[in-house]
Amino acid sequence: MDFIKTSSENLYLSIHTIGYETKGESTVISFYSKSPECRMHYVCVIDSYELEGENITDKVLKDIFKDYPRNRKKIDLLCWTHPDEDHTVGLDQLIDQYIDINTKISSPLYALFHPQNECSKVVAEKIHSLSKGRNINKRQPLVPMSEDGEIDKRGIELANKLKIPVKFTHVGPYANLYANALNNYEPNKLSPMILLDINGFNLIFGGDCHNYTIRRGENMIPKSVSFVKIPHHGSKSSDFLADALESNESEIISCTSKFNKILPDSEVLNKYIRLSKAISITSNEIPNSENYKFVTEGLSFKNVNMTKDLYGIIHYEICLSNLEKNTSGVRKIMPTTVKHFGKASKVAQIV
Repeated sequence: MDFIKTSSENLYLSIHTIGYETKGESTVISFYSKSPECRMHYVCVIDSYELEGENITDKVLKDIFKDYPRNRKKIDLLCWTHPDEDHTVGLDQLIDQYIDINTKISSPLYALFHPQNECSKVVAEKIHSLSKGRNINKRQPLVPMSEDGEIDKRGIELANKLKIPVKFTHVGPYANLYANALNNYEPNKLSPMILLDINGFNLIFGGDCHNYTIRRGENMIPKSVSFVKIPHHGSKSSDFLADALESNESEIISCTSKFNKILPDSEVLNKYIRLSKAISITSNEIPNSENYKFVTEGLSFKNVNMTKDLYGIIHYEICLSNLEKNTSGVRKIMPTTVKHFGKASKVAQIV
């Protein structure tokens, strides 16, 4: 494993969960140090969407590269979970701006070779064009997602010689679903679930992962999970993950995006509220919203030229040195900050 060295003794993890009021979601994951070396070490983007010509993922990337400089203002890993429009629009623009020969791109094979709509065709063609005409040793690093496997692994070495390994893996998609899902155009059944392991601190980014994939890959789910981006906007078709986490050994922070006026489903949302120390949603207008209390007022995100009513961003910043265990062995995670932008809000169930 390659280790990125920093002169700092601190390391921060940042997660931006981005959602739009009608549909669409994206996640930006970054690792950086603040002092004495203010530096961005690693950036991953999962999926993309844009509305009214605004791609908030692009705005977030510009913001973090401005605040935490690095030699190359490029991302290290791009994950495209599946070719549904609400996870795809705007990816081609991100590829143009933030991809270079050192960026790994990971996607299910069917998204690259069997795109099902116009926007996914544009993205697939863009990815293929990155390696066109290049020597085999200089082609774009592609990591196809099929079955279960590793996507990327890096490490960060702090000034005190502490080495923090970072590993991304995927659960699914599974080959026996390919033909049926493609013939009936059910790309959610082919969305993987992405796991991030930071030296035993585990996070789940659910994409639109289907219950079949979650059940089949249940043995891949760590016993101790501290963060969950709820799959498929809190749909019942993906609710088995909440069941699988019932015996989880960590305190959980969870979040989800909204999908039109349909999701998140209140029964699924209630499961995660029971599981979670804190839960946030990218909108304060959800089905059966009268049953919930929305705690925070979202701020405006700088340089976003759309009304606050059309988007939501949940920003977590976690100091990785704050990980600890209490006497019962349950891992606690203390976010340094949780900020809500647009319509995003922390939510609680009204009893």
